[in-house]
Amino acid sequence: MSDQDLKDKPDLQTEGFVDQLRQIQGEYLQLTDLYGRERDYSQKLAELMRALQFEVDATIPLSPTAIASSFSSPTAAFLVSDSVVVAIDQDGSTVSKPLYRLSPETIISVVQDCTPQLKKLISEKRKKTARRVSSLEKVVHELKKAQATFKQSRTDVEQDEQEEEIEEEEEMEPEQAPQPIQREVKTPVPMKRRIQSDEDDIDNFSFSGNFEERRQTQSERVTASQ
Repeated sequence: MSDQDLKDKPDLQTEGFVDQLRQIQGEYLQLTDLYGRERDYSQKLAELMRALQFEVDATIPLSPTAIASSFSSPTAAFLVSDSVVVAIDQDGSTVSKPLYRLSPETIISVVQDCTPQLKKLISEKRKKTARRVSSLEKVVHELKKAQATFKQSRTDVEQDEQEEEIEEEEEMEPEQAPQPIQREVKTPVPMKRRIQSDEDDIDNFSFSGNFEERRQTQSERVTASQ
């Protein structure tokens, strides 16, 4: 076999190595995507647990094995308010960490461990709330019935009063309307006609005396008539 034939022959070991690198690269890309999705889902799970615990507002005991991967030799553990994990070690030291800061593995273990207790607490709270709602509903129903009774009683009283007023008006005799007083209206006599009448009376009056006395008497009568 010549040197040229060796150069043209493909290296089987090199091709196999390249294929493996390509496979590793593909696996790594998929693993990176899975890591990101795991982180996102674990954060959403921690946030959901925080909301549920806020509703019950209670401290939930945890199994030490549920947090063993994130705490050193815990002897007791609790999930307190705001979803904070509190661990107590053999020396009595206390370490607390928010649930969302723990590893996805620990978050899943904590959620699985406290789910039965959390379900029980939420169920008890729902029953208490249902009893309160039922009591409020009964009270409101009775108040509405009482309000309707009060309105009906008020309406009956008003109708009775109106009927009594109508009966009283029907029993009363109609009163005679007062007759207007007729007054004699005197028509004023014009001043000129009055003076003329007085002059006629003076002319027809027979006066015994001199002319000066007669004139004075006539002036006095004219003045009095004015």
